[in-house]
Amino acid sequence: MIAAIGTAPVAAGDAHLHVTASVGFSTYPLKGLHQPLAWERALDLVDAAPYMAKRQGRHRACGVAEFVHDDPESLCMAESDLEAAANCGVIRLVWCEGGRVDEPSKSSQRSSESLAMASHEGA
Repeated sequence: MIAAIGTAPVAAGDAHLHVTASVGFSTYPLKGLHQPLAWERALDLVDAAPYMAKRQGRHRACGVAEFVHDDPESLCMAESDLEAAANCGVIRLVWCEGGRVDEPSKSSQRSSESLAMASHEGA
């Protein structure tokens, strides 16, 4: 999905816009937890991933792969600060870069796999 988003400009009236996306994704139920989270809590947790992707650059995806530590303190840390939880080894993240973005300052980027949940942002 993310590879397809940046491959061609989008027509907007007389203009053609180059579109990118910052995406967050995960499986449900989240891996590594003995007691599954309610889907609303899982979605709230994964909702921070597109913002992490955006901070790493344009046209990327960040996924919550699994919880490495399954305890209340680790879950609380991940829910309050996903990036800190990843840096502390509480969760494991995966990253994908999107497809080609045809802009003067950008070069081709690697293709990505299909993603589950997306948050699209215009360029």
